Amino acid sequence: MLIELLIAALVVVILIAVSVGWYGSQQIIKRRTPDVRTDPADYGLSYEEVAFQSRDGLTLRGWFIPAEKPQGTIVFCHGHIGSMDPDIEYAPAFHDGGYNVLMFDFRGHGRSEGQRVSMGYHERLDLLGSIPPNRPSYQDHHCQGCDQ
Repeated sequence: MLIELLIAALVVVILIAVSVGWYGSQQIIKRRTPDVRTDPADYGLSYEEVAFQSRDGLTLRGWFIPAEKPQGTIVFCHGHIGSMDPDIEYAPAFHDGGYNVLMFDFRGHGRSEGQRVSMGYHERLDLLGSIPPNRPSYQDHHCQGCDQ
């Protein structure tokens, strides 16, 4: 009888642990609550809204902020919980330094498609999708290792 009771208690503890783990993982990977929307014009920057495909086919959206005489292009990537909106405050420094700036929302964030995030594994396909295939110098100079 005691063994049966211990086994039942162990099963309950395991079920609780699995349930808490599953719930927690769903909270980590679910689509993010959108940030307050802003745009580069709020910072005096001209921009174009852009859309492109991740390497696995999701539509990602962002902003391309062209510099007058660009020295290169910076692809600005937001963090796990955020989106491009609050990070726009950093773009003027790069733009004023002579760089084009591409900002976009990763999958499951902001204006882009997707319902789940993967903490980087699938987001690498988003970043690779932002690199134009016909611009090898862009890839060679700004995205070390993107050809892997």
